[in-house]
Amino acid sequence: MEAGAAGAEGSVYGGEGGVRERLCRAERRREERERERRARETEWRKRAAREVLAGVEVGGHPEHRPGVPPAAEPDVAEAVAEFAEYVKKSWEVIGPLFKDVYTGHDESRCLYMNDTVVCTFLAVTMLKCRSRNAADGCRNSEGMAASMLYLSDQCWWPEGEKFTTACTGTLVYRTRGWDCEKVKALNASLVKRLVNAKFFEEDRVFGRYYALAVDAVHRDERRNGRGESLSKKEKKTIALEVKLITKTGMAITVCGEGVEPYDDKREKQDCEINAFKRMAPVLRKLMKKYPLCLVGDALYGCDSVWRICEGYGWKYVTTFKEGRMPGVYEDVGLRFECGDCESGELLKADDNPRFGTMKWVAGVETNAPDRYRINVVYGKVSIFGDLTKKGTRRKPYVGMFATNLPVDDKDAADEVFCWGRRRWNIENVFREQKHSGFGLRHRFVNATNANKVWYYLMQIAWTLWQMFQRGFLLRLEVGCRKMTQVMWCEEIRTYIRHLGCVMLVPRYKLMCRKNL
Repeated sequence: MEAGAAGAEGSVYGGEGGVRERLCRAERRREERERERRARETEWRKRAAREVLAGVEVGGHPEHRPGVPPAAEPDVAEAVAEFAEYVKKSWEVIGPLFKDVYTGHDESRCLYMNDTVVCTFLAVTMLKCRSRNAADGCRNSEGMAASMLYLSDQCWWPEGEKFTTACTGTLVYRTRGWDCEKVKALNASLVKRLVNAKFFEEDRVFGRYYALAVDAVHRDERRNGRGESLSKKEKKTIALEVKLITKTGMAITVCGEGVEPYDDKREKQDCEINAFKRMAPVLRKLMKKYPLCLVGDALYGCDSVWRICEGYGWKYVTTFKEGRMPGVYEDVGLRFECGDCESGELLKADDNPRFGTMKWVAGVETNAPDRYRINVVYGKVSIFGDLTKKGTRRKPYVGMFATNLPVDDKDAADEVFCWGRRRWNIENVFREQKHSGFGLRHRFVNATNANKVWYYLMQIAWTLWQMFQRGFLLRLEVGCRKMTQVMWCEEIRTYIRHLGCVMLVPRYKLMCRKNL
């Protein structure tokens, strides 16, 4: 193979027939065609404007120009350049983490490197292609193919072969033998790198603990295999997720655990609490060095979950409702009604201005044999300027949360109350992944191991997209009204498909090799 590559050196570098020279000529022709197209488009717009405005008297309007000034045009070219640089630098960081995952394939006998396959999937998933057909629809575009080869550092290509990029079938074929647990651990590795880089220093509970929201999501539905006839319960696949949440609405996957599907023969159903018990030791191993605070809904407001958190030294903030611990809930309710509690009027003028009433009770005894104690916070809070579509003020949010965090005054109670409400970050992320292009709940592949790997790779892509959207797109959105994330993805994807991102990156270099 090395001899073949050496023999092809002349075709790569030398003469007018060299690959590099052909690529340079092709790029120059593309730039000339683009300049001609822009000139024709500009002339056509001027001519159309002259025809439309013919006979229209300029000026004379008594109130000058009515209405809102037009919004700025989104700079798609800059967004593509930022996207290319971001994915390139991100892959330099997370690419080496995949080396222990790749198994079973000799890259010297394959058209695409493993890095190319995975990087292509992450980039296409970030751009919200929604389905495998949509992702494969642009694989034959030379702009998309050359861009993916550049981003993944595949610096060779067979001479005379048309540029293409890896399809989703290639990813499915290669991921069948991957260790799912190693891919799952990559999410925690990425989060730890962000934590060590001080990305979330302003998003700690009481300035110390990293908030992890826990909840289950309907991941997808299994299909009937050959000779199978699965019931509706057996088809449903549920995943328990732990995500790091922030004050700005982000939710980044740290760890996950599958909830076993319903067994029709044994008539047995796994539950979220059992999945949490299996996942807690794994989470402890992955995030052992970091102070954590678990945030969950009322399902996790029970003795078994609280004891696991206490045993691992974690703090917790869980929604406190009557159904989980009726005796304790009744005792707390009586203490709130008779005034045997602490209270204070809340008035905050920070980034989230709000007002309301806070009540809290410290040292509430539970029904456990050792009668250990918890703290309970009750709040009735309204947001300044939070109006309905009719212009009326929304009803205040009323909630009650159980915690083992110290609650000494109304500021501490407000801190616990706010982080309890931020549990909705994980719900919002699940909704976005289902309905905004990531395809959650869609069964991309029926092979069990490949399907799990696909899901965890999707979570990595979601993390990368959140960082890109918050770090770059928010700056480009200034002045562009109603520019949604889905619209940005469509614009970037279309630009790369037709023109490619490599024209905007000066470090673009592509070489070819014979005799693979």
